[in-house]
Amino acid sequence: MIQKYITITVKNLEQSLDFYINIMGLKKINQFSPESGVRISFLRDEEKNLIELLEDQNIGANEFNAQRVSIGFGVKNLDETLKMLKGHGIEPIKETIKTPGDGKLTFIVDPNGVEIGINQGFNM
Repeated sequence: MIQKYITITVKNLEQSLDFYINIMGLKKINQFSPESGVRISFLRDEEKNLIELLEDQNIGANEFNAQRVSIGFGVKNLDETLKMLKGHGIEPIKETIKTPGDGKLTFIVDPNGVEIGINQGFNM
């Protein structure tokens, strides 16, 4: 079995695209509407990993429930990345922690409340 993509159900597709493309550096590779009120965009990172953003306007605001999802992004320099994020008004939600092998990790949230881990030096 091979993981192909992660799906995030979003409240506002444009706001989410702005965040993942202009701040997180992903590229939009496809966008379509499989049915009325549903829009889907696929984004890709430098390593060809995919994220699907799914906006379903048929879900009412009171029904929207961000599921517990966390996505990890790797960066070369966490301090520089944090400066860039803060320039966009995005603050970490947790203190930076040390990880094995002199790595560092902190967390932010996207416009939908999805937790994003930002890792420096995390190799598997």
